[in-house]
Amino acid sequence: MIGANKIALCRIFLAAVAGMSCNAGAGNAVSTAGAHDNEVVNSSMAAHQGTIAGNNFVGGTGIVTINQAPGNVNNQGNLIGFGLFAPLQPAPVNPETTSAGNHAVIIGAVRNDSIAQDAFSSFTGISAVNQISGNATGQKNVIGVSLGGGAIKPLTQQDLMSVSAVPVNTVTVTNSVVTDSVQGSSLTGISGVMAVSQSGGDLNRNTNAIGISFNTVTLR
Repeated sequence: MIGANKIALCRIFLAAVAGMSCNAGAGNAVSTAGAHDNEVVNSSMAAHQGTIAGNNFVGGTGIVTINQAPGNVNNQGNLIGFGLFAPLQPAPVNPETTSAGNHAVIIGAVRNDSIAQDAFSSFTGISAVNQISGNATGQKNVIGVSLGGGAIKPLTQQDLMSVSAVPVNTVTVTNSVVTDSVQGSSLTGISGVMAVSQSGGDLNRNTNAIGISFNTVTLR
């Protein structure tokens, strides 16, 4: 017998794979990579806002991926991988990324990333959200789910590696306001898995990596 969150995930998983081609003889892999090298950002008196509010996903069921990037030269990715009777191998993420020789000069910026009001209230399933109101930032949400395939290989430092190489990055920020927030009842009553990354700054690297495996389940 398993908890409500696991039952919800199993139902989502079974619904998702019902229409997919599944290879039971070999493992599956999810991989992503990105780079920010030698970017130059000059921004003056800019207002950038990424908002999920109201009742957008209230009571929803299923899989939702969202990317919002009101900033400049950003990279975002949401990857969701399923394995049926085969493990996700290697680990469900390899988000190697590089950042070198970037320069940002920001004057008088107002930036806001927010999830507010009842946005995801009572949502059931898998959701992945990226919001960047800043510049030259990389965000990745990676979720791997395996049913009947054994344990998912643990993540290593290599899997989560971010490389800042020579020459170094520089950021100059003057008279700016940055806000990242999850407010109100926006996540009240959620069942399942949610990965959220918010970045109002510059030259950042954010990764959420989640691996889930089920060998035996009981649906009620």
